[in-house]
Amino acid sequence: MPHPLFRLGNRLALCASMVREGTKLADVGTDHAYLPIWLARKGRVSSAIAADVKPLPLRSAEQNIRRYYVEEQVTTRLSDGLRALSPDEADDIVLAGMGGELIIRLIGEAPWLKAGDKRLILQPMTSAEELRRFLEREGFAILREQAAEEDGHVYSVMLVEYCPAQAGGGELYPYIGKLDGFTPESRAYIAKCARRLSKKAQGMRLSGNVEEASSLQMILEKLQQLCETNNEKGGLVMATVGQFYDFIDAFAPFHTAMGFDNPGLLVGARDTEVRSVLFALDITPQVVREAAEMGAQLIVSHHPVIFHPLKSLSPDSAPYLLAQYGIAAICAHTNLDMAQGGVNTCLAERLQLKNVRMLKEYEHSGLPEGLIGETGRPYTPEEFAAFVKDVLGCDGLKYVNGGKTITTVGLCGGAGADLTPDAAAQGAQAMVTADTKHNQLLDAEDMGITLVDAGHFFTEDVVIAPLMERLQNRFPEVKMAKSVRAHSPARFL
Repeated sequence: MPHPLFRLGNRLALCASMVREGTKLADVGTDHAYLPIWLARKGRVSSAIAADVKPLPLRSAEQNIRRYYVEEQVTTRLSDGLRALSPDEADDIVLAGMGGELIIRLIGEAPWLKAGDKRLILQPMTSAEELRRFLEREGFAILREQAAEEDGHVYSVMLVEYCPAQAGGGELYPYIGKLDGFTPESRAYIAKCARRLSKKAQGMRLSGNVEEASSLQMILEKLQQLCETNNEKGGLVMATVGQFYDFIDAFAPFHTAMGFDNPGLLVGARDTEVRSVLFALDITPQVVREAAEMGAQLIVSHHPVIFHPLKSLSPDSAPYLLAQYGIAAICAHTNLDMAQGGVNTCLAERLQLKNVRMLKEYEHSGLPEGLIGETGRPYTPEEFAAFVKDVLGCDGLKYVNGGKTITTVGLCGGAGADLTPDAAAQGAQAMVTADTKHNQLLDAEDMGITLVDAGHFFTEDVVIAPLMERLQNRFPEVKMAKSVRAHSPARFL
């Protein structure tokens, strides 16, 4: 059984947030391979190479890869930078936790990085100014830059792509890149930069370089002004509903939802400012009141708060209360079910399945309606049902005893029992889903497949905490919480 997945520190979590979904990753200077292991276990990358120049860190990485059962996705490579990697092996390349001078050398030695489909995630420990100047000179644009604080230190992480037309920036660019001072972390980074420039200017004045010292002093004053101005703005403007919608749309496109569905921004306006967000599987009146009590401007849910056309609107209904309290609602439903890192991916992770793959393709998008994978060990039907109940935290569940030892499992969060025949056809001995009907239970018994109905809430609520974590990494300045009033309405005797 794999070890419980660790939490990444703020620095690596920020790097992880910049890695594209389904990409081929190379983590250069990987050390313990924590980043590729975490991304593989989260289903965020299709493959990953953990590379290091020293054999000892690679041995540690290999042990961790086995410990977390990601051997099929993550491999190691002894390499000085990118020398032992070919261009077709990596689309997103992470160079983190090393000096800026070393990053410059490694990029310079790999001319194939100057391709439009390659992305670099850079986190220099030193010489960030020299690195930004190098990037500008070589035609690399910083698409996004954020700061993270960890253990009393502040770091900058840059998302970079070769794009000469967009490379570089103004006079502050070498010092702070794309950081704007709106978040506490970016202000801390700018303040650190200002302290360094202040000492440098003082040294220049003492050595007689008055003109250079004066130039640095002007830069220093602009940095301080930027930090002070955006500190004030940061107290007023943080993020918008539209930015939350666009970020979700990037990894779970709303247009990929099934035809019967009604996901999207269902209540509120895109330009509404967001300081606080509540996450819940369902938007019920109790959840809306919980959001109002915490001062939230937005609720992000899985199930749409408006599904069918409204013919009346009761004052006690959730849509009415959302409007009354001025709270927006973004609902990501079947688009999130099928997305990489969505409901089904999170359910497979909770069930600790390996070699997870598509169970059935949704014909209109090519995305997986359900998934299938292998268990960490064989189970009897009774053992497997008890395991599902334990890992999902169910109050209770029902299951059909298929009479076979279970090593392969199909799954679909929510009402997905109609995929049971597909699971059986692909060799699964069990299917985990919810909302099963009497005839579906009888059919499973006839097929000899253990059909586990763990409840709609418990098979889908698994996505809410990971979704919140992903958005928290993107919007660190926004307060976020998972609803404590959202619950499964079913009770068991």
